[in-house]
Amino acid sequence: MLAGLIFFLMMFAFANLFYFVFSKASNILERFAACFVGALGIAFIVSLATDFDMLKINLIKFSGYYLLLYLVHLFIIEVIKLNKYSIYVISFSAMAFFVTIFYDTVIQSFIQYF
Repeated sequence: MLAGLIFFLMMFAFANLFYFVFSKASNILERFAACFVGALGIAFIVSLATDFDMLKINLIKFSGYYLLLYLVHLFIIEVIKLNKYSIYVISFSAMAFFVTIFYDTVIQSFIQYF
């Protein structure tokens, strides 16, 4: 129960980050690159704090998950064209839930080969 609550709080935070930081199409690649470097930095710090031998796997986990969530944001903003905040947050959270399930299964099978 607590893990689910933490997950939805994190998705709400990601939705707010993407909605307010990446709302305009101009310089969207530059903003994404800056936040992507931040996600890689977080993965590096997590690897230092836990197990440095897992650096490669942590970099793949964090950067891939961030990239998929960013693609969800682009899909909502550019393809579906939802610009209303409340509808955006609800749809982002729902899509992020399915992306998380998909990405978790892919990463679990990927880690088995390391």
